[in-house]
Amino acid sequence: MNDNNPEFSQPSYSITVPENSAKNIMLVKIHAFDHDEGENGQVKYSLENSSMFMIDSNSGMVSTSKSLDREFRSVHNLTVRASDRGTPVLSTFVNVIVMVTD
Repeated sequence: MNDNNPEFSQPSYSITVPENSAKNIMLVKIHAFDHDEGENGQVKYSLENSSMFMIDSNSGMVSTSKSLDREFRSVHNLTVRASDRGTPVLSTFVNVIVMVTD
């Protein structure tokens, strides 16, 4: 039975990253869990509408996909989706704030 949505271990995430960091820098690991059993309890991650960042769908590790420029944008608001593998798929969202420093 798939009757539980995934739950994040934190209500939100906030991280700081230096400007001009190379791409593919690991920033933060997002963690969610699902109380269902089997595939219904397995969580996968995705990032909503972001070209500057990427997320590993299995581990929840968020990393840069491009070098960050503070003059262009100093704060990035990301939305991460955690989805189970049940039918129907159940999902939950969490905000991740990335602050770019000089």
